[in-house]
Amino acid sequence: MACNDGDVLLISLAYIFAMLIFSRILRCCIRENLDDPQKCFALIVITCIESTAVSCELQTVSDKFGLPMYFYLLFFLQLWWGLTRGPVMSSVDEIMEEVINEEAGVCEAIAIVTTQIIGFYLGFLAAKSFWMLQLTKEHKARICAKCSAGPKIRMWSGMLVEAIGVGLNKIAGRGCSSMELVPGVLLKTFALIYTVVAALDYTGGFFSPSLAMAMQFGCEDFRFFDHFIVYWLGPLIGSFGASYLCENLVNS
Repeated sequence: MACNDGDVLLISLAYIFAMLIFSRILRCCIRENLDDPQKCFALIVITCIESTAVSCELQTVSDKFGLPMYFYLLFFLQLWWGLTRGPVMSSVDEIMEEVINEEAGVCEAIAIVTTQIIGFYLGFLAAKSFWMLQLTKEHKARICAKCSAGPKIRMWSGMLVEAIGVGLNKIAGRGCSSMELVPGVLLKTFALIYTVVAALDYTGGFFSPSLAMAMQFGCEDFRFFDHFIVYWLGPLIGSFGASYLCENLVNS
């Protein structure tokens, strides 16, 4: 029996809500029962699984209801995560900066990035398992859809899009770091939402090398060089550029 629009939205929202609550419970259990470094890596895995599983379902909502619905739901999710997750997981570009500044070791950085990729991939598998239930025709279409890798624009243009997105979000994060929790999270959320939505039809708006790798590796059209330039080099350039700008603005 075909689902109407209300049923499709309700099914997607129920899945997203269940993932948020389940992840919240797991985080509490991990923080209470594990010590570092096991706690750190377990929290990274949970964060990555939750983010990817929910974001994949958001794509289903976007396909059915358009970008406005995607925008509103993503805004709520980013606000929820900003207020409930605690310390934010370091991105690949931040980890690289820590290695260069000798604040983290190379082995530690490799372990964290590898853990992120595994967590993101597990999140994709969680979303795929939900789609396999074929509760709606949109989920059935997702299962049958071919995996696509790479940007929808030229490689160097894609690199620029990812670099600008990461750079703008980093500048917004630095600017909001001295603000109170709720206003700071609101402003960072707005910055992230606008850049992701703006980049969605060009590169997918990943702004995370490990997430892009987990989602695209294994696709038929996956080309490592193109992927590296767009989704790894682009964010690194954007991050280092934003850090340089922020430091010079503060010093001046």
